[in-house]
Amino acid sequence: PSPKATKLGTGGPHPFSGNPSDIERLVKMVRDTREKNGPDYTIMFDAHCAVPPPMLIQLAAALQPYDILFLEEVAVPGNIEVFKRLKEQIRVPMATGERDRTIWGMIPYLQERCIDILQPDVGHTGGISQVKKIATLAETYMVPLAPHNTCSELGLSASIHVAASIPLFLIHEGYLDGHIMPPGVARKNWDVDKDGNASLPQGPGLGVEMDEAMMAKVAADPNRKFKWPTPTYSDGSVRDY
Repeated sequence: PSPKATKLGTGGPHPFSGNPSDIERLVKMVRDTREKNGPDYTIMFDAHCAVPPPMLIQLAAALQPYDILFLEEVAVPGNIEVFKRLKEQIRVPMATGERDRTIWGMIPYLQERCIDILQPDVGHTGGISQVKKIATLAETYMVPLAPHNTCSELGLSASIHVAASIPLFLIHEGYLDGHIMPPGVARKNWDVDKDGNASLPQGPGLGVEMDEAMMAKVAADPNRKFKWPTPTYSDGSVRDY
């Protein structure tokens, strides 16, 4: 969360049934955050491709009074008919794109007019050039971008370069808490102020200096070896993280 915005969510997939208690638990997070921070605070809700469409339709209706900026990852990419179905029923702006990889993955959302905001990730979708192409396609449909990024200060700097150069930039997701890469490995030269606004990267290239010695030390640390999450439900069946 920033001083002016935060993203709430399901906390990953769960065996949702769509009972009122399931919906109320999720709505309470949003309601409490809105009451605590007031009307000028920006709230987004990440469904994480985890909520069945019938329940999501009910959830979105229950969230409407709390003025969230958007409902994120409303369905797993790949079946555009699901997104069309949700768009017909949901009146909260919907966003997606972090799991889509190219301009060809994004364009059905635009052609079918079933997504309000696109969220490409510069580290996943082909770099700066590909995100710029996505932004140009989205501009023709008046769809803004809210870039996703979990690529440390290095990837985040690249994405901010793009965000500063497109006409329909909305908001940027990023993490500066060191959970991807320890602070100091990638030394950025921009900051986020008290209102949550980032300054522009300066200098040649991306404007990031890599500490190669520190990177080697991190790479050699067995405690930092990445392991893909393998969570399960209570019955042992595999679920998404």
